[in-house]
Amino acid sequence: MQCFRARFPNVELRIRPALCPQNETLRRLLSEGQLDVAFLLKPQIQIDGLIIEPLIHEPFQFIAPPDHPFTHLPQMTSANPHGVTILVTEMLDETYHRLFESERTPAGRSALLAFNSTEAIKQCVIAGMGIGVVPKVAVTSEVAQGQLIPLNWAGPELAFMTQVVWHKDKRLSPALHAFLQVVREVLASPSAESPLE
Repeated sequence: MQCFRARFPNVELRIRPALCPQNETLRRLLSEGQLDVAFLLKPQIQIDGLIIEPLIHEPFQFIAPPDHPFTHLPQMTSANPHGVTILVTEMLDETYHRLFESERTPAGRSALLAFNSTEAIKQCVIAGMGIGVVPKVAVTSEVAQGQLIPLNWAGPELAFMTQVVWHKDKRLSPALHAFLQVVREVLASPSAESPLE
């Protein structure tokens, strides 16, 4: 955002973080002009009437506090989390269930807590409430400081796509076009640690 503000100091940006709406709701909000564009972090989608541009592949990471027994495992698989509290984002809730359903038994079920905030998950994991699954880019500094330990996940890749979406009939203003270009440039930069901050 700082890159855009530096280039276009007189343009007002209103950013409204929200849970990812259903496809039909998203289409309505964009077609009615309630939103100019939306950024989504979810599996790649196609919705009639909307232009959807994939921006960046976002891998997710299992994390644990430094004293958690899983930090000593050479690899973590879907068989490991039995009886452990798993903290996930709401968007990952369904994916997590599909991934682990075949391995779970009633006696070994993990407690699953779904949050709408990555920051809340990080703080709960740091406090020892369980292990978490978050976007890898979101825990870079906590891992570097030793507050969180990335777990070596040996299962299928957990990843989503950051996408920008707008209505196919939306005329992009010069300011909005410039904003999207700055976003593309920042996300393409290999040094972008947390690109949209």
